[in-house]
Amino acid sequence: MKKIITAFSLSALCVLAMHADVNDNKPHRLLMEMSAGVNHFDSDSRLSKDNAGFYGLRATIFDSVVDKYGFQVAYEGAFGVDYERLQPKEKSQSDVHRILGNVVIDGDQEVGITPYLFLGAGYEYLSDEIKGEVSQGIADLGIGFRYGLGYGLRVGLEGKVLGKFDSHDLDYELGVTFGYALNHSDESNSFTPVSSVLPTPTTEHVVKSSTVVHEINLGMNHVPFEESTSTTVAQDEVSAEVTPVEQEVAPSAYYVQLAAYAKTNPEKMVNKAKSHGFENVDVIGEESRIGTLQRVVVGPYESKSEAKNALRKIKEMVPKAYIVKL
Repeated sequence: MKKIITAFSLSALCVLAMHADVNDNKPHRLLMEMSAGVNHFDSDSRLSKDNAGFYGLRATIFDSVVDKYGFQVAYEGAFGVDYERLQPKEKSQSDVHRILGNVVIDGDQEVGITPYLFLGAGYEYLSDEIKGEVSQGIADLGIGFRYGLGYGLRVGLEGKVLGKFDSHDLDYELGVTFGYALNHSDESNSFTPVSSVLPTPTTEHVVKSSTVVHEINLGMNHVPFEESTSTTVAQDEVSAEVTPVEQEVAPSAYYVQLAAYAKTNPEKMVNKAKSHGFENVDVIGEESRIGTLQRVVVGPYESKSEAKNALRKIKEMVPKAYIVKL
């Protein structure tokens, strides 16, 4: 039975790891963790009243769209746990193995710390059973806090309660976790909205094919005159100031717009796009009647055909994305 549980646990973890990166354009976030904790058995349990140390391995895969929700497969075990048999003074030991499937819900991150809830069910296997203490189904409910160290590394602290279906005992466990997140966006990464990704507009002199209009300032009077385009007027040859008519021309390019925000920080959408492999993600600030509008875009692209090719992949991540020219 122990070999079956171990094999099932490792197989489930491998399946989650492969599923997390099955589509490079839409990867899931996968959190692999090791855990260690202290388990306090129920007072009605025949297992030792001394706290037992549990060690485990688990994987949590999060939804690629709603990143707060995940599914977790976990294994944890304790070895050589003492308990008293029915006869007085006769003692024995049993290994305890647990396999659990949990639903995980992440809360909002504050100062680098992400709280989370989890609940689920599984099975507890005892290598040596006695009357009143047998292998049985279990359910767990708990809360934890996870802190991002950067580079995908995570540490956490959590507590949970386990209910046993047959013996109706309740166990309490407090533990720590250490893990690594694949396809992650580090919570520790700071984000500063970019006011504009457009280059500084360049000033170009627009010359008409027929005539060039100059304005000559003579004291208090301003007298316009026309001259042929073949005629060159140098400022140092006349005492008057010559001011050419100017027109500002800002270069434009094609972008794929993911979303636009007026009051919400666009950091989450930026991180989501980067986690899907799009490195050329920027935020363009634009003044509107409702305030500063922040556009999250991918680009720029020199031609509309290039933007259309990019849009096909981006729509797998954001179905409502579309092409804009800025």
